[in-house]
Amino acid sequence: MGCSQSHGLRYGREEVLEDVKQNGFVLQRNDAAWKNDDEIVLEAVKQNGMALQFASEALRCHNKIVLEAVKQNGTALQFAANTLQNNEDIVLEAVCQNAFALHYSSEALRGNKYVVLEAVKRSGLVLQAASEALKNDKEVVLKA
Repeated sequence: MGCSQSHGLRYGREEVLEDVKQNGFVLQRNDAAWKNDDEIVLEAVKQNGMALQFASEALRCHNKIVLEAVKQNGTALQFAANTLQNNEDIVLEAVCQNAFALHYSSEALRGNKYVVLEAVKRSGLVLQAASEALKNDKEVVLKA
C-alpha cells in the first residue's frame, strides 16, 4: 500500500469496504462520506461493534446497523441514538451479549422487568443500573 493510500484515507469505496471488514476501527480514519455509507458502516460494526461511535448520526439511528453493532458488542449501545437505546429488541440483544449494556439503555427500559431480568441473569452486578423499583423486586434480586 503506497503512502497516499495508508490507513484507509482518501481512496476508493471498495478498498474502504475491505479494510473495515478486517478492522472496523478503520472507519475512524476515513472521510465523513464513508461514515454515512450504510454498507461500509454495517461491515465495520459487524467486525467491531464499537465502530458505531464513528458512524454518522443518521446511521446511529439505523435499526439494522445498531442491532448488528450490539450483537457484536453489547456496550456499543452507548453510541446508538436515544430512540434506539429505548428500543426493547435492541436493548435485549445488547444485554444478552453484554449485561453491562443495561447501563446505556433508557431509563424506561432500566425499569422494564423482562429486560432487567435478562441482564441480571448474566451478571448480578448490573442490578445497580436497574430502576429503584426493580432493585427492590424479589424476583429480580433473586436472579442477581
